[in-house]
Amino acid sequence: MSTMSQNTFTINRLLQPILLGTIANILINYFFDPDNPDFLWEEFLIAILLSIPLTELNLFFDARLEKKFSWVVSFEKRLMLHLTLLLLSTIFILNVVGNIYILSKGDSFYTWEETITINVISFIVALFLTSFSWLSYYYKRWRIAESDLRQSNSELQKVKSKITEASSTIQLSAGKKNFIVRAENIRQATVRHSTVRVRSKKNEYGIFEGSLTELQRLLPSHLFFLAARNMIIHKDIVRSTSPSSFGKIDVEIDENGDSPVTITISRQKASAFRKWVNSSSATFS
Repeated sequence: MSTMSQNTFTINRLLQPILLGTIANILINYFFDPDNPDFLWEEFLIAILLSIPLTELNLFFDARLEKKFSWVVSFEKRLMLHLTLLLLSTIFILNVVGNIYILSKGDSFYTWEETITINVISFIVALFLTSFSWLSYYYKRWRIAESDLRQSNSELQKVKSKITEASSTIQLSAGKKNFIVRAENIRQATVRHSTVRVRSKKNEYGIFEGSLTELQRLLPSHLFFLAARNMIIHKDIVRSTSPSSFGKIDVEIDENGDSPVTITISRQKASAFRKWVNSSSATFS
């Protein structure tokens, strides 16, 4: 437990019996004589002293129950057990310890009606103060959960960033030299003589050491489309599309900055191509 938590716990232990004894004594006096309540400092002091064992027992019950019946796991069972223990401890302290004090002073005992009234009011006040502890517990749990969630989201964003960074760069080779190109800067990949030849935005060429299918997995699907078994194209090189025979699509692409070249999308790929090319991220040169 941190120093701040220990200080808060100590303050609560001091305040709870004072609040319980003071509030309960005021309400009891008003209930017995609402027109002329009799407030005596001695009664307040005795009420606070009687409240000390009650609040200490209540804190003990709360700590023990939390280990066996957590609010999160067994809410109803925890609530009923705590209420029962709080009620029994209130009855015991007020009627046993309280009557021992009255007997030691030689005062007359309360009537049954007065005893029941004192017990009910004291229990209600004790329950009211205890509910603040329960609310404080849930508030702390909420703060911890929020903190954990923010930390988890931060870690998730870091992991996503690393994954994105790792998957957004493609290693190519040109002769004996290897170089890296960002995925979005690739414009076209074509298989020629079992070699995947990649063209970049700057019309630089490189060889991808792998299959066209492997390259496709590394490229973002919203930007690239497998136009044929031997070709992947970027949206930026699509100039125009027009329907062809038998459900096929003729696509005019900008290849190497020269005159546009027309390729044909098969009928099997036509529907997926239309969806891809008409998505919101489509751009035309």
